[in-house]
Amino acid sequence: MDHFGLRGEFPVLETLAYLNAGTDGPLPARAVRAAAEELEREAAAGRTFAHFERRSELNGLLRGAYARALAADPADVALTTCTSEGIAVVVGGLRWRRATRS
Repeated sequence: MDHFGLRGEFPVLETLAYLNAGTDGPLPARAVRAAAEELEREAAAGRTFAHFERRSELNGLLRGAYARALAADPADVALTTCTSEGIAVVVGGLRWRRATRS
């Protein structure tokens, strides 16, 4: 997809410019449609065991899509709810130790 096609995925960009969207940036139209479909499914079926199975299935599909885009193994892709959480996961996994002077 070229940059014009990608820009076309964000309806709000017809009227606004986003110069810094690190937190709540514009939503692509297909993401809005997919979210609406999932919310309709949840409204009809409820958030029972099947709901959590579906969330797990969708996470697997998303992880696979990101892995393909990054030419990575899906097992090497972590999904977090935001950048701050991702940074916290990485920092929490570091082995911190006091620096020694030489």
